Order: sequence, then C-alpha cells, then structure tokens
Amino acid sequence: MKARTFILIVAALIAVRIFSLVGAYYLPHMEIYRYQEPFLAVNEGDDIPYYLIAESFYRLEPQAHTKTIGFALLLVPFIAIFGTGFFTIFFPVVLFNGLVLFSAAIVLIVGASSLIFKKIVPAVLSGLFFVFFPFVFYIFRGFGPNFGNHTWNDNNFINTLWQSAMPDPMAMFLSLLLLFLFIRKLKKETLPIDYALFGILTGFSMMVRMSNITVAAIIFLAILLYEWDKRYKKLFYYCLSVFIGFIPQFLFNFYFYGSPFLFGYQEEYYTDWVAAGTVRGHPMWGIENLFHLFARAAEYSWFSIPAFIFMAFLVLFGYLYIKKIDKRFAFIISLWFLLPAIFYMSFVTGQTAMRYYMPAIPAFIILSVGALYLLAERLKIKL
Repeated sequence: MKARTFILIVAALIAVRIFSLVGAYYLPHMEIYRYQEPFLAVNEGDDIPYYLIAESFYRLEPQAHTKTIGFALLLVPFIAIFGTGFFTIFFPVVLFNGLVLFSAAIVLIVGASSLIFKKIVPAVLSGLFFVFFPFVFYIFRGFGPNFGNHTWNDNNFINTLWQSAMPDPMAMFLSLLLLFLFIRKLKKETLPIDYALFGILTGFSMMVRMSNITVAAIIFLAILLYEWDKRYKKLFYYCLSVFIGFIPQFLFNFYFYGSPFLFGYQEEYYTDWVAAGTVRGHPMWGIENLFHLFARAAEYSWFSIPAFIFMAFLVLFGYLYIKKIDKRFAFIISLWFLLPAIFYMSFVTGQTAMRYYMPAIPAFIILSVGALYLLAERLKIKL
C-alpha cells in the first residue's frame, strides 16, 4: 500500500471514529456516562487504585496495592501536568485513551491488516470493524445481567470505546503495537539484537496488564518455529529483554511482599463477587472457571450458545483464509486472539467484564475479515 493511500485511509477512519464517539454521547440510556459534553466516560472505581499508586510514585512515597504498576507509571505525567486528585486527571486520561491512543491503534490495525492481506480493502474493513466494534455492546445492551439503572453491556460499551481511565486501552494498544511490529519484522531478515525492543515492550505491557504474558508466549513460540537463522540467540535476547522490561514490577513486589514473584492481587479473594454468586471462588485460574463462564452465559440467554459457535467459526474460517496467504501469520494472529481469551475465560472473574478481553479484539477483527473473504471466495463474490 502506498504511503499516501495509507495516510488517507487512516485519516478518514479517525474522522469516522471521532464522529461516532461524539454521536455515542447522544444515544439513549447513556445519561449516567455523560461526564463532560460531548464525550462519554465510565468510572467504575477500579481505576482509583491505579491513581493511588501513581500519586505515591509522584510523591516518591510508594505504597503497596493489589494492582500492577505499569499503568500507574503512565499516570504520573498526568499528575505532574494537571495536579493531584483522581478527578483532576480522570477526564484528561479518558480523552488520551479515547482520542489519541485509539487513533494510534487505528494506524496499527490498518497497518497490520495490510501486511497480512496485502490488499487495501481488507485493511479498510479491519479499520472500520475496529471503530464500530464497541457498538455491538450497545445494540445488545439488554443481554446479560442488569445492575440498577443500567445494564452490564453499557459498561462494556463505554470500556470498549476506550472512554475510561483504566489500563485496558493501554494493554490493548501495546498488544496491537507488538502484533504490528512482529508481523512487520517477520517479513524481513532481522538480527538477534532486534528482539530486545520486543522484549522490553512486552515486559512493560505485562506490567500494564498481566494477561499480556500471553503475548510473550506467542512471540516466543513464533521465534522458535519460524526464525530459522540464529533462533536461539534471538530467543535469548527476547527473553532477557522481557525480564529487563518487567524489572520495576519485580522490585515493587520484592519491596512490599518479600518476593519478586508475589503480586498484590494474589492476596485478593474477590469476596464481593463470590458473595454475589457471580463467581465460585478459588482457584483463581482453572478449567472450572471456563465452564462456569459458559454456564452463566447460557443462564442469561440461550442466544449465547449460537453466539459462541458463530465466533468459533469466524476464527476458524479466518485462520483458513490467512493460512493460504502465509502460514506464519495465520498461526500468530489466531493465537493472538485465542490465548488472551482463554487466559481470562479461565480467570475467576473472567465473566464479569468485557474489558479484560480487549487485547484479543484486534486479532478477532482481522480473523473476521479473513472469514468474510473466505466466504466471499466460496460464494464467488469479488470484494
């Protein structure tokens, strides 16, 4: 794709994004999310601990907390610019996530899609699906449990719009950035030292959200399987750099909990969720949590069963289409969706928030575009 064409496509998609974001403000039932015209925002309370860690860093008086520190470190500049107090920085962070970071993510998903499909149209479709994906949750806002004067999917809608001060948009952005950079690097010869950047980025992304450890696993496997030249040297540089990128969290853990491998959230027992019957309790990760997720989804509506089946077919068909283009890309993009999804489906509260699964969304969108092309190919429709 020519640079001028790419810039025009991205600019148009960013314009569509801004228009859709402003339009979302005026949708019915969104009153409680209208923090500041004309943008919606969600404050769930889970964002406050990240702020407290950030303020403690800003004051050079670190405090222990159950959250990881990556996103808190990114909040420190906002505190330095706008001042202390959670609601002092809340909306600046929301606007940064929803406008700046989301626009950058559009560049990355269009770029990744163009590298995979080697065509303009699927790149445009990937960008459009990415922009409008959050509205799926608004359309199905009545599906799932109701909480007082709003539904479960209203929160999902605002979170997937990236209109929050939570770490999930940044975790999703970093995952997408690594996907784009890694696919780009697989298309040309690389030196072992080149994987140092991937490692440091991966380590930091894990500090933002530990679920990005799945990204580390995927890149490790892909290097092992597809980098035939000096693969073990590349693996060494990558693993060492992941460790270096994660060192601040190790130091934080050691200082407050006595071990670099002991995290604050390991002491959190989710008693409120268990008391509400939403989760069954420990173990924190396990196959029974996955079965519990499917059981609760079916309890809300039998519609969830064909929905899960439909998603499975999209992933399968997308994999088959991309495999015809490049087996490596098919393997990588499929795992980039499956591993983060399974990670949180097996988590004790994995059925409570869609924002957990956000890092898997870009890969799912690209696979969906592949599935659409496979279907069009079988039906002899030219896209």
